[in-house]
Amino acid sequence: MLSTTSARRAMFRSAGAPRGFTIVELLVVIGVIAILSSLILAGLSGAMRTAAKTRELNSLRQVFQAWTIYSSNYNDYFMPAHLDENTQTKWGVTYRDRGGNVLPAAQCVGYGWRLAGYLDYELDPLLGYLSTRVLEWDADPANIATLRGQVADRPAFGLNSFFVGGWWTNSSPDGTPSMLFDDAPIPGLIARTAGSLARASEQIVFASSTLRPPGTHKSVQGDEETSGSPYVDAPLLPTGQAWAPALGDPSSVVVTGGAHSTPFARYNRTVATCTGDGGTSGISLRDVSDMRRWTNPATGPEWNYGN
Repeated sequence: MLSTTSARRAMFRSAGAPRGFTIVELLVVIGVIAILSSLILAGLSGAMRTAAKTRELNSLRQVFQAWTIYSSNYNDYFMPAHLDENTQTKWGVTYRDRGGNVLPAAQCVGYGWRLAGYLDYELDPLLGYLSTRVLEWDADPANIATLRGQVADRPAFGLNSFFVGGWWTNSSPDGTPSMLFDDAPIPGLIARTAGSLARASEQIVFASSTLRPPGTHKSVQGDEETSGSPYVDAPLLPTGQAWAPALGDPSSVVVTGGAHSTPFARYNRTVATCTGDGGTSGISLRDVSDMRRWTNPATGPEWNYGN
């Protein structure tokens, strides 16, 4: 039988002995750590998207500045959004890459290579969204071919296809180049010069875009490396509806009447846009669908060519 002193010593040793965590306590700690980790990761992800949007808008400003330099060199005339091969031949124009090589006319139909010289061939503003891209010029034929194709067909930003600068083709019987929709009986439909852009602070010149086939497509924060397009179409054209936000789903766009280059929200759920006064911002797909942002005569968001 233990003495009173021995019993007290045993009791103190038991009370002072270290005790491990119970399973419940461990689960609570693990749960707290998981919640904190998810919050931190969400914050980091949001910060990364915000930084990406900032870089995107900075690139868009550089593209716009190069576009305005072109305009000032051509008596304030805007660069055509589309210049088909026959028109290039008729006008006797050729374009070169950074190596001084004359480019095939087919690669200069969109604005990319026609604008590249005004960017001093610094191509990151056009292709910065691609993780695998060729930005340094070198003698590797494969790299040169890849770069040529990316600049021609996949720039991050589309130029207002039909209503800023014009969509030029040479398909008339007498071989005279003309602008698509130039014969529409609507004064001021196509802005060709800086002075003819009626609402420069509202009207879109460039926007982040991608080419879509007919159907419903996610157009908000999808794959950030979704191919860009040298064009961006207005929601409504004289030939009919091109695209519209999906009913009940502001993150999707419905494309009709054939393939169209539509606005695309690459980062932070907003479409990067640049207006005629050089203002850049990210705006919602719904706001981009306002026809007043696309052409001079539009008097309301749902304006059409018959009113």
